[in-house]
Formats: sequence, structure tokens, C-alpha cells
Amino acid sequence: NSDDRTAVTFEGLSFATLVQTVYSLYQSIVYTPKVLTARLYVPSLELARLSLTTPCYIAELGHYYAIISLSTDGDNTATAELLEM
Repeated sequence: NSDDRTAVTFEGLSFATLVQTVYSLYQSIVYTPKVLTARLYVPSLELARLSLTTPCYIAELGHYYAIISLSTDGDNTATAELLEM
């Protein structure tokens, strides 16, 4: 019976469609990057545990950020260059 067969289609899998649906967040970050420089309070223990590969959430700003660079200024402060995600 041909009604029991599952049809395989490639509808919605064109390159343009995939880029638009899967990579739209990536495109917005790359095409219009929002980079800010912030001076942060970072205790030494937190600095030792900090992963530069994981985005951090800054509640005061309401966004996740990727850390581009981080330099300590002493007295548990650091200057960070952040990319809004």
C-alpha cells in the first residue's frame, strides 16, 4: 500500500533557508557587534575560576557577553572588553 510510505523531502533545507533560521543570531552578532568596555569588581577567587569560553550574564545590563579581553587592575578590579550576544 503506497499510503503507508514516508516521503522524504528536502523542503526548507536550502542553504539560504538554513542560514536564515539557524544562524540568524550569529549573523546579528557578526554584522552589528556591540562591544563595550567595563570596569568590573572581580575577586581573586572568581578570577581564578573564570572561564573565557563561557559567556557571562550581567544582570544590570540584561544580556550575555563574551569576554574578548580581561586585564586586572589590582584591588580586585579588572577592565574587560565584552561582546554582547
